Amino acid sequence: MILELRNVSRRFRDGTTALRNVSLSFTRGSFTLLLGTNGSGKSVLLKIIAGLLEPQEGSVVLEGKPLSDHGRSLHQKIGFIFQNPDSQIVGQTVEEDVAFGPRNLGCTESQIIERSEKALEKTGLLHLKDKRPHLLSGGEKRRLAVAGVEAMEPDIVLLDEPFGNLDYPGAIELLRILKGLKESGRTIILVTHDLMKSAALADRAIVLSKGSVVENGPLETMRERLKGFGIKPPPEAFPIEKCSWLDETA
Repeated sequence: MILELRNVSRRFRDGTTALRNVSLSFTRGSFTLLLGTNGSGKSVLLKIIAGLLEPQEGSVVLEGKPLSDHGRSLHQKIGFIFQNPDSQIVGQTVEEDVAFGPRNLGCTESQIIERSEKALEKTGLLHLKDKRPHLLSGGEKRRLAVAGVEAMEPDIVLLDEPFGNLDYPGAIELLRILKGLKESGRTIILVTHDLMKSAALADRAIVLSKGSVVENGPLETMRERLKGFGIKPPPEAFPIEKCSWLDETA
């Protein structure tokens, strides 16, 4: 078990519940979809896992130790790709942006170059390494965010609605990258509302409603109940293993 949440609760500033008594576990190398309507607690849960928010009750355990005990190494173990890729741009060039993470981890210059080039190649951005990040397309910025996380070589990758505002080619390219991350053994937790794009990649799904876990298991077993939680299920004609845009390009 790489990650556990034990009875985690969190309230917003106005006192309303963001998460209520959430207990979850994630095995190494698993791919989990995190589903729910707006305000269900998905983004708050990701931020707590990433250490950006602290639970007001309960605890988060990473590799057998409380999250707070990992210190700076937490940033190497958990990578977070935010909903808005512009918020993660820190470099003057694409290459500089990707190198930011490894440099902050204290990697040597040769390690920084090696990690950056490897991440840029994996995400198809190596030919754009000298370009200014803000001049990239929306899809390229999303891939840049993934490259920045990949260069830090985390064990866990968190993604918050990564397909937002992506056109078809951009979504396909991102799916290929996610498939590669899965095959490399990363533990992936993906917030999405569009199951037709990515459901086939996932081992299971977790559904949040009003801050509580209401479903947890293989997506196929909960398909008929998803509508009751405001989630659009895949059409009945599509088995879950066929719910991926990658199948259309095979």
